[in-house]
Amino acid sequence: MRMRASSVANDIPESVLDRAFHWAVVLGSGTAVRADHDALEHWLEQSEANRSAWRRVQAVEQEFSMARTGSRAASSALQRTARGRRMRSRAAVGSAIGVVLLLAGLLSLLLPASTGRYERQLVAVDQPRLIRLAGGTSLHLDAATTVSVSVQAGRPHLMLRDGRILVDSSAASVDRKPVIDAANTRFRALGTRFEISREKRSVGLSVLHGRVAIEADEAGGQQVAAAGERWRIRSGRIERLADDGLTPGAWVDGVIEADNARLGDVLDAIGRQRSGWLRYDATAAALRVTGVFHLSDTDAALRALEQSLPVRVDRMSGWWVTVHAK
Repeated sequence: MRMRASSVANDIPESVLDRAFHWAVVLGSGTAVRADHDALEHWLEQSEANRSAWRRVQAVEQEFSMARTGSRAASSALQRTARGRRMRSRAAVGSAIGVVLLLAGLLSLLLPASTGRYERQLVAVDQPRLIRLAGGTSLHLDAATTVSVSVQAGRPHLMLRDGRILVDSSAASVDRKPVIDAANTRFRALGTRFEISREKRSVGLSVLHGRVAIEADEAGGQQVAAAGERWRIRSGRIERLADDGLTPGAWVDGVIEADNARLGDVLDAIGRQRSGWLRYDATAAALRVTGVFHLSDTDAALRALEQSLPVRVDRMSGWWVTVHAK
């Protein structure tokens, strides 16, 4: 049975549904503590509307879990989307702390070197940002990205812990081009502009200009990636990927550029910029998309997809959106 937003939410205030979605994100984040569970129980005891909203949210989650059973690829994509949503929710809750950390990191990263070494700074962002590192490198951080930064003898050393970054070292001299670690992989900038993303079990690299040296800790060895190439490092194996139809780094300019790309990949990119949950089924994920979508208005992007593709976008308030194939 499919539940439409109009039938699910017509007897529950949107503010109550929003709160129920909030609790679903918190409890599904993997970081919930006893106090979170106690707070949810207290909220449920306050009214029947709260309990009804919570039951509705659980029912939708159960429906979607059943729909994706048997499709490992679809499940993996949905888990990546959900992880991004959980990060966005946590970032929103702690946005003030994130701003303090960002400013503290900028103060040390922008000052000229005196000792030749800085302590590591943790930078966590909830929306795309630009940081100019010592030595001339520009570091673009996508939403829901966490990276540790240190500067040693003028050379930036980055540890990508989660999310996605775009590095532009065109203004940096050879001895000040950055080194980036992600999982068990090291990337050395030999050229100018490239994108690195970290997923749960792999790390991705897209080279826009120049070259990047890849060094895997395990048996994967080394590889030099050239402009226009995409690579994935998983379990120590370095493998080249085919073009996925998405323009690397377009998010820096606030857009998604798709040329015969999978709808699932486009929705993942849109989902990074939204609070709450954006989900889709396997049939919808396999559809192909061509177009330019502005990340400043993700609701407009979803409406454009609904108008141009055989899909239906169901909205249960701003927190919970599902895309189904018609």
